[in-house]
Amino acid sequence: MPSENEMFYSVIQHGLDFWNASFFCGSAAVLRRAHLDLIGGIAGETITEDAETAMALHGQHGLNSVYYGKPMIAGLQPETFSGFIVQRTRWTQGMVQILILKNPWKQPKLTIPQRLAYTSSVFFWFFPFARIVFYIAPSLYLLFGLRIVDAYFSMDLLAYTLPHVLGAMMLSNILYGRTRWPLISELYETIQSMHALPSIVATIRHPHAPSFAVTPKGERLDEDFISQLALPFYAIFLFSFVCVIAGVIRLILIPGDLGVIALTMTLAAINMIFSMAAIGIMLEKAQKRSAYRVPAESLDATAEWHSGNTVVSLRFLDVSHGGARFTATQPLPRGTLGAIRATIPAMDNTVADLPSSVVRVRRMTNGQWEIGVRFAPQTIEERRAIVALVYGDSDLHAANQRARQRRIGLAEGFAFLLRLAVTHAAENFQFLTRLAWQKIVSLITPKWQRILQRLFAG
Repeated sequence: MPSENEMFYSVIQHGLDFWNASFFCGSAAVLRRAHLDLIGGIAGETITEDAETAMALHGQHGLNSVYYGKPMIAGLQPETFSGFIVQRTRWTQGMVQILILKNPWKQPKLTIPQRLAYTSSVFFWFFPFARIVFYIAPSLYLLFGLRIVDAYFSMDLLAYTLPHVLGAMMLSNILYGRTRWPLISELYETIQSMHALPSIVATIRHPHAPSFAVTPKGERLDEDFISQLALPFYAIFLFSFVCVIAGVIRLILIPGDLGVIALTMTLAAINMIFSMAAIGIMLEKAQKRSAYRVPAESLDATAEWHSGNTVVSLRFLDVSHGGARFTATQPLPRGTLGAIRATIPAMDNTVADLPSSVVRVRRMTNGQWEIGVRFAPQTIEERRAIVALVYGDSDLHAANQRARQRRIGLAEGFAFLLRLAVTHAAENFQFLTRLAWQKIVSLITPKWQRILQRLFAG
């Protein structure tokens, strides 16, 4: 599916740019030095120095920004959930600081549309309050009998609530469905809310207190493990499950409250699905590959394998700064040393020889061979050519972006979320079961271990 940032960069920044309110996001930006000197350099009172700097340039001097929406850089993202939360918590705290310390409605040179745009960008980060309310609200009736809504199932819910909800979701899907699939925003908010909410409250109480926390990047995971931040999501799942059971009991005891029971049970069931998806995310998978592979089938570059007198035509499948994967009409012996002769589109189609070694050979069903190579550059020029090949072609990255930016319907979106929740939560619970079993086995004597092994083997 489209990555999380694509909605911001492909949709929201274009909208902000229409009102001259697109802002600096820390990378992929060019700022005029003379303009930075006007405000004393990159701002630093908040921990989101990029957005603070942009608002100072807009708000204190009435300067203009322009957003150019084309992929032109590649960067690192967090590889673990804990790294993701460190990054998002910093963004949350910084935007709350901007609201309190740099109120956009007190900036003298901002236009009304710019003030609204910055206010919207800041207030988005208060979503944990609403998300937590959504999790608590069904329990107020199902567990405590407090009627959070006075509705008849057939008349009010079906005639008013359901059309409104479906209409809102359909409109969202029309506006930005290519970059954010249905219900996925709610999942993103769920996994962030539990850890972001305390940070928001702390920042409101002490707006100068937050310090800059560097996002862990470039991590390699040698084995699967459960994130140390997983506990709140197990608690949400259990809480939602109890609410659903309470709803079944209320339906039996108080059938006259069908409308409110149906509504609150539906909300609790949806909360349970989101919590299951979050639990699935908490299982961190081993990630031994140190470099991300970029799909390269659309790469406009010819390639040949050269080793002694052997020349084999190759077709790119994917590429990273560590190696590449090709298809070829004939196999290459594993361990063979040679060079990939490739055209580099980002270097004006310069032809470069990239020293490589064959590390994988596999026959494909169509009769061709899949070849995996590891790059072994010896000079800075060869390294530059590899970087240009992998990261330098904006058309390649734009093509890959377009390939995953497709719109799906509401039913398909719900099915995707449900499949995500069930399959990944099951993996998580299976992993926990294995850990528990290993712990039990480690606590018993070798004699009983052998007996249990024979028993289960039988």
